[in-house]
Amino acid sequence: MISAQRQRGAALVTVMLIVALMVIVASGFVQRTSTSIARVSLLKEDRKLYWYLEGAQQFVLKILAQDLSDNEQVSLGQYWATEGLVFPIEDIQVAGEVLDAQACFNLNALTTISGDETFEATDELSPTELLFKNILMSGDIDEYQASQLLQALQDWLDEDTVPRELGAEDGIYEAKTPPYLPANQALLEISELRAVEGYQQSIYHFLEHLSCALPITELVINVNTLKAEQSPILMALFYPSLSQDDAISLLDDRPREGYESIESFVELASAKGHSLAREDFNTLLGLSSQYFKLRLVAQSDNSQQEQSALIYMQDGQAQILRRQLGIQL
Repeated sequence: MISAQRQRGAALVTVMLIVALMVIVASGFVQRTSTSIARVSLLKEDRKLYWYLEGAQQFVLKILAQDLSDNEQVSLGQYWATEGLVFPIEDIQVAGEVLDAQACFNLNALTTISGDETFEATDELSPTELLFKNILMSGDIDEYQASQLLQALQDWLDEDTVPRELGAEDGIYEAKTPPYLPANQALLEISELRAVEGYQQSIYHFLEHLSCALPITELVINVNTLKAEQSPILMALFYPSLSQDDAISLLDDRPREGYESIESFVELASAKGHSLAREDFNTLLGLSSQYFKLRLVAQSDNSQQEQSALIYMQDGQAQILRRQLGIQL
């Protein structure tokens, strides 16, 4: 009798263990199924955001083409430059902005300067070199350090391994931890500056909104699209006579549709008592642009995607040169 009770007890325990095991397995299955469903739902939503970004991107290309095809000048008074663009679509919001990619100093313009030149005297610098140096000095960087930063960047860009007098080549970078080598080619993104000798975080942040890395070696700064945060570029053009307040005032007095000529820009500054730091600086200035940056953000209740693109305008047509997920470009 006792043996039969023990057997029934053991059988009951076995059944309970089996039931518990089945509950655990079923629970795990339900959890994995729920996770898979959530993952598929999120992927579907991400894909939806991606295509909305694609649509917004094509819309912006058409706006640029329509806005600029019949205009010789590019200014902030045109429709493409409207700030705070928002496209509400069903349960998704797409926001974006278009920026003039030539309202900045193109760092790749420094690749055309020969490494055989000397840099001790300011008069020996090309207009491009001097303007970059002036931009640095307008940010309270002393002249010697500005020369170091200029030459270090030029050594990073040029193809040879011979350092300039104040520059940096292979030996400097090989001694770092971990070691690496200079690119010896044009910059693709501004973020590459952080790897160049001397460009610590504070200097990088100062230059981040003043400089750009375009796929050309020419420097043409559009004075019609400079904004207040880019006032150090104006300060550099008229260095050292133009203060930041004066530069912002000069931007505020700019005609809404932009200057009709570089001469009218220079004359307005002259009327305020300011002259270009060097006469040939006017060769670095323009009234139009061919390169633009597009930044888009698509957001739903559960997901968000960001996309940036570099746009090139030619013969009234807008085309994308490169794009990437994320805002940095």
